[in-house]
Order: sequence, then structure tokens, then C-alpha cells
Amino acid sequence: MFANLIGNNEAKEGLRRMLAAGRVPGGLLFTGEDGIGKKLFALELAKALNCRTRVGVEACNQCSSCRRIPQIDYPATSDKEANNKIIRTRHADVGLVRPPTRFLLVSQMRDIEREANFRPYEGLARVFLIEDADRMNESAANALLKTLEEPPPTSFLILITSQPAALLPTIRSRCQAIFFAPIPAAEIEKFLVEEKALAPRDAALLARTSRGLLLGEAANPKVLAAIKQAIESHPNVETVVELLTMHLAPKQILINAHVKLRPNLLTGDIENSILEVEDRIRHAEPKVEMMFIEVARADQKTADPDHIG
Repeated sequence: MFANLIGNNEAKEGLRRMLAAGRVPGGLLFTGEDGIGKKLFALELAKALNCRTRVGVEACNQCSSCRRIPQIDYPATSDKEANNKIIRTRHADVGLVRPPTRFLLVSQMRDIEREANFRPYEGLARVFLIEDADRMNESAANALLKTLEEPPPTSFLILITSQPAALLPTIRSRCQAIFFAPIPAAEIEKFLVEEKALAPRDAALLARTSRGLLLGEAANPKVLAAIKQAIESHPNVETVVELLTMHLAPKQILINAHVKLRPNLLTGDIENSILEVEDRIRHAEPKVEMMFIEVARADQKTADPDHIG
């Protein structure tokens, strides 16, 4: 059920309306930052399309189909042949492709075209997820176009990407786009406490530094431990910026933060230091080009007035 997924209520309502009207498009484009949970929503939609005992318009989460669809049998990285094909879930009618190397392959798109033309084996719909869809080159995109132009009534393609602008216009125009926004910190904090059994203080720290993302490093207990250890040892600005940017954001976007962070850190005001970092993440200038080493140099010059650089 969509209620089990946190955040993005507008996307949930849009998908519910499609299901209620029986008008789910054959091509859907799920866009938003990496780590927001787009694939979780795609799998939830696949469950709703194949569930035989729906609760309203949503999946029941109890039947065999609902239990098997989220279980994906990923092949070993070394198995190149298997990674070049459709990767199956435990449900025969749901699968996905992902880039085996730098790009998605033409052969993967042709596999989807062939499979989409088959009627469902055991469910009510065939659903194919295309991860990192922006990594289709022109040849792969053209191979997918025919399926998007004339999708079989029982087949659905869900393209997942954080960079929709990288897709060919012909691909974008044939998909119904659904945007997924960063998740509010309060919702992430609640999820981490209730579902992951984290201590409230730890959950609050992770939620505030997650940039609205639920998956990936932000939810990793090792990251939490590293940040907490640094804070408890009264770190200098280099340590704070390096830890937070290493795990939560590109380093370049926080370079200028050292000017405002230093007074807080020198007085031990870690609370305002974290607030400043959070603000820098949310309002970062994308054109900042200084490298991280310059932060350390600036830090050293401030600490040592006699330093010659």
C-alpha cells in the first residue's frame, strides 16, 4: 500500500487516481533525486496492478503476488550475460533492467519490447522498470520508442531517473511524468524511529543531514557513528565538512561554509554548525569550483597567522 511509503503524498494521490480510473499510462517517468524511493513506488504500483485482492485500489500486501514482487533476484556482478538481460523479480510478470556498464543496451530494450507483447503469465499486468533511464543512448532509446508509442494494454513501462533532461524528447513526450520531492526531515525521523528502531536523537541527526533522502548513505548506521564521533570530539571545520560531504553531498557545494562554521566550532556550538551545513546543502551554489583542499588551507592560515601559502 502506498501508505507504507513515506513522503510524496501528491505522487501517491496521482497514482491512486490513475488506478481508480483504470487509466494507468503504458509509459511512466518517475523523476527525482537518487535515494528518494522512486523504485519503491514503482514496485508498489506493480503490486497494485497485479494484486487480486486489492484494498480499494491499492495492493493488499498479503497475497502471493504482493509478497513476491519486491523480491528481486539480482545476478552476481560478474555474471555479465545475466546483467545484460531483464532481471526478474519472484513474480513472472515483473522485471527490471539497469545499466550493466556505462549505458543501457539496445538488446535490453529489445528484450523489453519482446516481453511486453506477451500476455501476463500469472498476474493481471506485465510491468518493467528501467533504472537510470537517462543512461540510454540514442540507439537504445529508439529501440524502446515503438513499445512506448503502442504499448500493449496489459504492459507498463516505468522509467526511473534523476536526470529527466538527459532523456530524448521523444521518450519524455511518450511518458506520463511523476515528480518525487525530497522527504521532509520530520517524516524521515519518524520512519527511522518506528521502522528502523533508531534512538530518537540518532534519528533526528540522520534526518536533518539526509537532504530529504531516505535511502543510501544517509540511512547507514556507520555514517551516523562517524558523524557522532566527530561531533563528540569537537572537530575542526575540515572534519565536519569532509564527513558530511563525503556521505551526504558533493564536496564542492559546501566549500564556502567554513567561513560561517568556524566561529561556531571554535566555541563548541555544534548545534549551529550542523544547522549551517544543512542550510548550505539546501541553498548550495552549483558553480562553486574550489576543491576541498582549499578549505583545509584556509583553516590552517586562520589557525597559524605566520603561515606562508
